[in-house]
Amino acid sequence: MKKLIILVLLAVLAISCFAQETAEEKKRKSPSPTEANFNMPAEFVNIRDYAYLPNNAKMILELVNADQYKEIKDINETIFKLMQEISFYKDSLENGIGSVRIDYAVDEEYPFNKIRFARHTADGDIFMTRSNEVSHLKLDQDTVRFYVRHKPLKQQYGNGRRYPMYAYNFYQVTFCVNNYGDMAKIAADTTTLRHALDTLYATKQRGTLLNPHINPSSSRYNPYATQSDVKPRWASLSNVRFKQYSGLVTSDNARNWDAISRTDMLALDPNLGMGLVRNYLAPYAELGFALIRKNRRPYDGEYHQKKFGISISSYFLFERNAAGNYDMHPNNFVNLYMGEGKDISFGAGYLYWSSGNYFNGTTAKVFLNIKLLKKGLTLSPEVIATDNFNQFFPGLTLKVF
Repeated sequence: MKKLIILVLLAVLAISCFAQETAEEKKRKSPSPTEANFNMPAEFVNIRDYAYLPNNAKMILELVNADQYKEIKDINETIFKLMQEISFYKDSLENGIGSVRIDYAVDEEYPFNKIRFARHTADGDIFMTRSNEVSHLKLDQDTVRFYVRHKPLKQQYGNGRRYPMYAYNFYQVTFCVNNYGDMAKIAADTTTLRHALDTLYATKQRGTLLNPHINPSSSRYNPYATQSDVKPRWASLSNVRFKQYSGLVTSDNARNWDAISRTDMLALDPNLGMGLVRNYLAPYAELGFALIRKNRRPYDGEYHQKKFGISISSYFLFERNAAGNYDMHPNNFVNLYMGEGKDISFGAGYLYWSSGNYFNGTTAKVFLNIKLLKKGLTLSPEVIATDNFNQFFPGLTLKVF
């Protein structure tokens, strides 16, 4: 009984070490007080959409819930208000070269709004010449962000069902424009703006509408895309003009959209290698299946994955028989393992088929799979308990594939 307790403690210790390592991966730096005033916390973004507007403008929506689309329909009024309030700073904005960043924070907790101006200098002075006339050329777009904070929503009842209460009721809308002065044109073109918002809202899946935290979503809407924007060339133009995924992406880069195109995947997991059993080096083979689930929320710009697997593994041990020849004795374990990320996983196995004199009685093991290379090489330290948990010894297996 004491031996069994020791084995369980070893397993718990391995799990706790594994949990600490993965928690460390997810740790993110806390924003500065200034950034906290003008940026929505990333962990509360459940919907992130990208919509393209006329004149190469782009709108990025980051929302807690889909109901906030209704309020954003009237963002043109907020834009007009901002343009009026920054008129005192107009001369400073127009002087100099480079791009301009304007942050506008609206918070119900305060009777005032906050504005931040930042200028990013260009990478060198760039000029354009035409008919012997020389003028500065601006390549970087200006950025205007609206960060709106409301008091928490209350629970609502209707049609016999209860809607969820959102503890955090805020959103942010970011515009990337050729010149911040174009914001007035965007606000005046309410038809185009509302059409983009209606399209994004109407295409949201039911899971995102009911519980966006569990079912986050990202969409990319570009009605102005042409055939030249289609890459690779055999892709559909409609797929470029609108695309949606059941997860969050970190940018509208086309390659980034492949990161969560498949959230769940069943994979074959075969391995060959060598295992050190007591003082004996034995050939090793393993065949299993793993369910891989990609996290729908990025941590530090990466989509971490969880892995749950079951496998059958065999140590092929050899002993001399009475005739002096070697007999092969396979010893088969059935294993369950789990992991988060691609580099480490924890598991336990049970010996269901024993042959030879290497293992006696009830035998089990706990192990770690440590990825040494991204593809093809895994090191697995083990603790094996045999003889009805009366005998313990370490093991080490090197797996290929």
